[in-house]
Amino acid sequence: MPKGLLTVCLFILAQPCAAQDQTPNPIAIHVVAVSPEAQKARGGIHRAKHDESVTLYAAVEAEVSGKKVVITSAPALILDGRVVPARRMVRPDAHQNIQLRWYKLEPAGNSYNNTAGGFHWDPIEYRQHPLGPWGASWQMPADAHPVTYPDTHGGLGTMAFKLAVKIGDRVLSSPGKESIFRGGLSDAVIRVAFRRDDTFPGYLTELFNTPYIWGSAGYPPKKHQAERLIGSDCADFVVYGARRSGQNIPYRGSWHLPLVADTVARAEQVDSQGRFLQKGGKPVAVGKDGVHIGDLLLFLGHVGALLEDREPVGVLDTNDIMIHTFWAPPTEEPISKTAYAEAAVRVLRWK
Repeated sequence: MPKGLLTVCLFILAQPCAAQDQTPNPIAIHVVAVSPEAQKARGGIHRAKHDESVTLYAAVEAEVSGKKVVITSAPALILDGRVVPARRMVRPDAHQNIQLRWYKLEPAGNSYNNTAGGFHWDPIEYRQHPLGPWGASWQMPADAHPVTYPDTHGGLGTMAFKLAVKIGDRVLSSPGKESIFRGGLSDAVIRVAFRRDDTFPGYLTELFNTPYIWGSAGYPPKKHQAERLIGSDCADFVVYGARRSGQNIPYRGSWHLPLVADTVARAEQVDSQGRFLQKGGKPVAVGKDGVHIGDLLLFLGHVGALLEDREPVGVLDTNDIMIHTFWAPPTEEPISKTAYAEAAVRVLRWK
């Protein structure tokens, strides 16, 4: 056989092997995000205001032709705390045989209890909801609109995400509902929290879509269940907002809050019009010289924050809106709809 013809034959015979070498051998699947606080895509927890965008990216660690690469559409990437060099990043256009499917992860229950029978990390059940069929994009905008809970907060709150990747007959996933730390999702599961604004009540809205956890806990504070967007009881809920506002205070029970907040008013009773009355019968005022929006409403065994002064304006009454969590995910509702519509209240303001 002529030498040139032999060369051509050998080239043709080599093609299937070359094509096979280009098939990614997946090693690990990640969900990362670019947010206002992270310009390089990374995992973990991301927080943003409701009018800011957070983009999720798929990142597939794989071996291709004997080289370890990361297949992703992210512009820049951090994995395991290290910046991934651009030479290791491969665009997904060259790998049409990879199919993706995105999921939202949500708590299945409204409330949990870490204290029943002695302290323990009450295991939270999570459900995974697919966001469409296989064949999704390598990137997508994050949102916190819930699937399990009523969608009543306009996209405010926390949402966790998972990604499944299919290559041939193999299906691999990023960490999901099985990845648990201290009762809730581990930090390996990406979470995004959207808040209303940068006020104390605004920061509280980051915990919408998370369950009530009686005896929520965790130390140091950054490992606390509230700080990790897992859930909280009523006191840890308001402390979370204070810490996000810049207050350097530890998580604590509602009975300890007067140690870190000043008393600005006390109401001994509620009259027939729903007004909170001070000793002597004078209504508690709301306004410049009275109770402020964002002040804490400390009842016996419960605490929330004043969110809105409704009619009659200028008076603290049960028609006013409180943001709190009480054996249910955090919400905003009139005081009249709570168990404290006829209770005495102490109004506190962060020092």
